[in-house]
Amino acid sequence: MGDSLFVDKNGVVYCTSFEDGRIEKILLKKTGDIVFVCEECESTWTDPESIFMKNDFIGFMDYIESIGLIERGKAPDWDNIISNLGYVYINDVKDFVDKHGVEIVRV
Repeated sequence: MGDSLFVDKNGVVYCTSFEDGRIEKILLKKTGDIVFVCEECESTWTDPESIFMKNDFIGFMDYIESIGLIERGKAPDWDNIISNLGYVYINDVKDFVDKHGVEIVRV
C-alpha cells in the first residue's frame, strides 16, 4: 500500500507506480469497463482502489491484449477500442484515500 499520493494544483492524481505522469480514466468501448492508466508509464489499474496497492498494476498494452481487445502484430484501431474520459481527480479517489490513511502531497 502506498502511503502518499501526489496531486497537482488542479487536483489531478499522479501515478503511484513511478510518480511520473497523471492517471487517466480510459473507457474500453467493447466491454464498457473503465480502467485507470498513467499517461507516461502506462501502468494500468482495473479499479480506483487498486491505484493505492503497490505492484497491483499491469502495462496497458499487456492488459488490453490479455482481454482480447488487440492482437499482437496488428495495428490497433484506437478509435474503436478506447475513449479517454479525462484525468482522475482527488475527489474520484477520496474515499480510498481516507480508508487507507494515504497522505496527499501537493505538487
